[in-house]
Amino acid sequence: MSKLVLIYKNLRSVIFILAAFILALFFLITLTSVISRYAFDAPIVIADELIFYSFCYVALLAIYYAHHQNGHIRVDILISRCGERTRTITYLITDLIEEAIWLIFLWQGILYMIKLVSVTHQFHAFMLQVPVAVTVVLVPIVAFLIFIEILLSNVIPRTRALTGKVLSPD
Repeated sequence: MSKLVLIYKNLRSVIFILAAFILALFFLITLTSVISRYAFDAPIVIADELIFYSFCYVALLAIYYAHHQNGHIRVDILISRCGERTRTITYLITDLIEEAIWLIFLWQGILYMIKLVSVTHQFHAFMLQVPVAVTVVLVPIVAFLIFIEILLSNVIPRTRALTGKVLSPD
């Protein structure tokens, strides 16, 4: 399991670098498009489509990054007054509910991808003629990555804390 965790951590680092690159690309294309449109009165034909794709990818990868950084909002006014064991159990229950939700995203995303690839073969009406599946391919991938992230960073340590075992996910 330790090697799988190490592989996942390395993959996560690569994904964050890729997300930063896509974000930089998004801003660069947007800036170039605005300058060419207003300064030279010559819009870049495929810029809007590239901006659309890069924005979709950055938004999904930002959700993954927020989960990794534990950057989501948690309202714990009542739970903060409880004991450590009650807090751990409550957080574990909410983590398991969240895991179920991400599994639904994963499952439905895979089904939707299969439908798009095998049945419809629809293309966007843009210049690049890219299949619709390209815009949603990241949904099941990010759902799977967030599922693994929550499992490694929350569910396993909290389960081990409740059972009295060591808190490392290795």
